[in-house]
Amino acid sequence: MAQLALNLKSKSIQAAIAMLAWCILLVDWAYVQVLPETVHLIVGVGEIGLGCYLIYIGSKHWDIKQIIFWCCFSIAAPMLWHGSIAVTDYFGLEMLRAFAARVGLVVVFFTGLGWVIWYTEIRSKWYDHARRSDPDAAELAPSWNPMDPLAPYYGRKSPKLNQSLTGFTGYSIIFLLLCILLSSIDGCTRFYD
Repeated sequence: MAQLALNLKSKSIQAAIAMLAWCILLVDWAYVQVLPETVHLIVGVGEIGLGCYLIYIGSKHWDIKQIIFWCCFSIAAPMLWHGSIAVTDYFGLEMLRAFAARVGLVVVFFTGLGWVIWYTEIRSKWYDHARRSDPDAAELAPSWNPMDPLAPYYGRKSPKLNQSLTGFTGYSIIFLLLCILLSSIDGCTRFYD
């Protein structure tokens, strides 16, 4: 057990170092541009390769647990997005780079939306199970938690639909605000032009 904990700690440290290095490369790529472009090309190709490998690893677990695939895909999507933009930027393929930037944005949006839907469904089932297991719970005051499908603000008619629409709207607004915030940064706008 101690060996497993040590191994997990080691992997976490390696992942944190890799994430820090990736952030430094992103800052260099968008603003500073000190490193040669070949470094960004190598990192971009590496990201594409690692992203494809993660999707391959996740697909091997499709029969057992589909969530493993979706976790791997969620990690791989931004890597593939950035890698494809870095490679097309290196070779000067502006049209393809803009297309990759837009497709990547759509993929990241729907990936995040899928996780919002999944989490909402899991929490809704938890509330339903808690009510069914305790008959007295149905008589208690309604919960104001947005994950509870019987929350009073969802209404009596189609509360599950209203919960889904609320989750979709909230996620879309947050995603839009993040896109506006990130597009106001100088380095991000040049890839969509």
